[in-house]
Amino acid sequence: MFNDLFCYFTFVGGWRDFSPPSIVAFKRALDKKIYLAAPPFTDEFFAACREFQGLCFKTFNAPGKDARLRTHLLERQAAWVGDWKSEWSEHFSTDLSEPRDVTRAYSRVMNAFASDIGVNPASETGHEAARR
Repeated sequence: MFNDLFCYFTFVGGWRDFSPPSIVAFKRALDKKIYLAAPPFTDEFFAACREFQGLCFKTFNAPGKDARLRTHLLERQAAWVGDWKSEWSEHFSTDLSEPRDVTRAYSRVMNAFASDIGVNPASETGHEAARR
């Protein structure tokens, strides 16, 4: 799920395979998995997860309202294959994140995860090299 969110918010890979409502659903599912898996993971991993999700989603919009996507609505509409559903537009925030910041945060999550499971993260991932 982290990779799917990374692809969506940085416009790479299969990002066009996901509708805005499915991305919001990913956030809910990921939140549940992260908090259920809390005991074996470090505070660094959870801080990295919160940072990544904070760059992807604007939360606490109003009671009963879904998190909003912190990405460009018009670019999503223009690239969508098929009919864009007008109700999807309400899933977007005007408070946007830069793809390079999302890339940095994703690398932090993956490195923290690798460290927590006992794998030495690479000193520089492909994502970190690409942001330069």
